[in-house]
Amino acid sequence: MRRRLRAFTLIEPLVVIALTAILPGRAAAQAPDLASVQREIEALKQKLRDYDGLKARLAALEEQLKAAGQSAKAPSAPATGAAAQPKLDGYLQLRANVDRTAGNNEDFSVRRLRLNMRGKADERTSYRAEVQLESRLAGAGPGSKLQLRTLYVDRSLGEGRLRMGQAKVPWGYELEVSSADLWSGERSLFMDRLFPSQRDIGLQYQWRLAKDGPLAGIGLFNGAGINAADDNAHKDLLGRVRFPWPSGSASLSYYDGQTGVGAAAQDRSRVGLGALHDWGRFSLVTEYVTGHDRGAKVAGAYAQLGYRPPSTSDMVFVKPDWYDENRGQTGDAFRRMTVGYSRDLSAATRLTLAYEFRDASANFSDLAIWDGDAGWVQWLLKY
Repeated sequence: MRRRLRAFTLIEPLVVIALTAILPGRAAAQAPDLASVQREIEALKQKLRDYDGLKARLAALEEQLKAAGQSAKAPSAPATGAAAQPKLDGYLQLRANVDRTAGNNEDFSVRRLRLNMRGKADERTSYRAEVQLESRLAGAGPGSKLQLRTLYVDRSLGEGRLRMGQAKVPWGYELEVSSADLWSGERSLFMDRLFPSQRDIGLQYQWRLAKDGPLAGIGLFNGAGINAADDNAHKDLLGRVRFPWPSGSASLSYYDGQTGVGAAAQDRSRVGLGALHDWGRFSLVTEYVTGHDRGAKVAGAYAQLGYRPPSTSDMVFVKPDWYDENRGQTGDAFRRMTVGYSRDLSAATRLTLAYEFRDASANFSDLAIWDGDAGWVQWLLKY
């Protein structure tokens, strides 16, 4: 017993000495070094600023890619060369509308409802089929209206891509952008007038003239729009070239077409210039066109400017557009200024608020439709 007490008596001072040596060291280690903490805070703040810049640049590049009519989500070719399983996707746009035209319409609407099937038959051949399910055409009546919008086959040839079928016409920038990705929700009026369905049936080839150089495209089309046979023996010729530069590009488009036959034949030739550029959080797309349509000389233009506030998924945009349906007379032009705000609620959902200030001249052919301002709230869902 005495030996145990003696041993404890010897160990106890050693334990006390050890604790005395250890505890102050821990306390010192835990005491904050204010200068070091401040440096770490500043470093983290700088990383957040860098993150905001990268996020804005990513959004700008994605918008540029969409405007170029390309898809960052294109399915890769199967390694074995076998056909891949088709992919189903699409989108819907639900709106609450208010307009001040003669009809003074205020309603809820299904603006668009689209369903796509895409796939690859082999390493070099792909296809796409798109149908429209909403009913918004005059005289369509209640319920859905199933309509084929897109149906084409792509084939890789050399450094380019051959496309045959019913597809979007490769003109400028805005025409090829999906309605789901349009900032203002709608195309400029001159686009809707000159290319009513944005699509036609024909054959087109697109290729890059040099590595990182201009992108060229050429096509032959019926010129009668979607789901329609040609109404004459004349095939409409289209050509477009995009010239890239850092953070943007310029486009030159030409269309030589004709509608009708004999004395009823009308010239549908036109030429267009466009440009796209990004400045950090700002993005600009603009286009101008002049030519002939409906037996008259026409012209139109738009400019679309968007700004993305830092550290948000929001966008503020403004878009003036103009169309003169007959340059040979006065009082028949249409002008519109669209202002809006959008927020990406998720990668698949966007909420947009837009208002259109419209000015339709007294002799404008569609005065009853456009003589009055309008606004809407839209919920977009991609699936």
